[in-house]
Amino acid sequence: MDSVQTQTLSIQGDGGGEAYINFCNGSLCVSVVVEGKQADFHFDDITLNVFAYAYKLHCEECKKKEGKQITKGE
Repeated sequence: MDSVQTQTLSIQGDGGGEAYINFCNGSLCVSVVVEGKQADFHFDDITLNVFAYAYKLHCEECKKKEGKQITKGE
């Protein structure tokens, strides 16, 4: 079976665990390793769209707050 995988991003956890994040076969894949035990997760297109929309709303809210702070300072 052929698999397409992007470069992996590794994040060290505060408690000694580690997460490996990449895109594989069109899904966001995450492997979490804690104390030698590994759990694998994948997020399909619908979930990624929900994350993207939530992030868009978050960014819009940050821009509104940033604009208010700039206005107050003038």
